[in-house]
Amino acid sequence: MTGEHLCDTAAAAMDPAEELPARDRHPWALFIDWCTAFGYEVLPADPLTAAKAVRVNPAAVAAQRRRLTVINILHTRPGLPPPGRSAFVRHLLDAARRDRLTQIADIVASRIPGIPITAWPQGLFGRRERLLLVLATAGLGFVQIRRPRRGTSSAPTTRCTSAPVTATVWS
Repeated sequence: MTGEHLCDTAAAAMDPAEELPARDRHPWALFIDWCTAFGYEVLPADPLTAAKAVRVNPAAVAAQRRRLTVINILHTRPGLPPPGRSAFVRHLLDAARRDRLTQIADIVASRIPGIPITAWPQGLFGRRERLLLVLATAGLGFVQIRRPRRGTSSAPTTRCTSAPVTATVWS
């Protein structure tokens, strides 16, 4: 190995955007500049930070999606969760999706009371159907609902306990 090659490798390790195509370097630089100017952490970025950074820099819908994609790519490479894939960010930035989910929520809210929750077996199936409708209304995709995976979830510390409560949930 030459000294020049080692310097290039070190530079790439210092700047994760070094290996990005040229068209993706500007959105990443824009994100870094915005985070630095407002005191937000770049890696890992909170979903709200990513949403704010994209939203305050107006552009066409395709450009906004590209910006989020670049932010997601540079988070997933080192194994960090991609902030742009959260349901919150998608709801905040995608007006068509937000409007569609609002319409669906109104329809579901009017129909849920009519689903039976008592008697056997109607009550069992009715409760399941209500849950599925609520999950779909919340923005979960049908694939996420259909294929649950076992994971862990932590609740914040409360006055009753001194340590966070960890529970096994389906997510």
